[in-house]
Amino acid sequence: MDKPLFTVYLKNGADGFIIAECLEIPGCMSQGRTIQEARENIKDAINSCLSVILEDHLKEKRKGGRYPDDIIEKDRFQVNSFEVVAV
Repeated sequence: MDKPLFTVYLKNGADGFIIAECLEIPGCMSQGRTIQEARENIKDAINSCLSVILEDHLKEKRKGGRYPDDIIEKDRFQVNSFEVVAV
């Protein structure tokens, strides 16, 4: 399965910082004093945003979700983090 790709734009901020914004995730932005710092910070921001999106989705599913009748076992798994890398 292909891994999702996120588009990140870097631009100069008014205060001398580099602004990084992920276009696919509304409101997912970060900044840094250098391009490298902004790139590292946006990876953390993407990770955080995806964690919140996933948790919100799961909360909605649990509200009215009904399990299929043919389940033989039920487990729970926790996602600790996503690995965000530049390609």
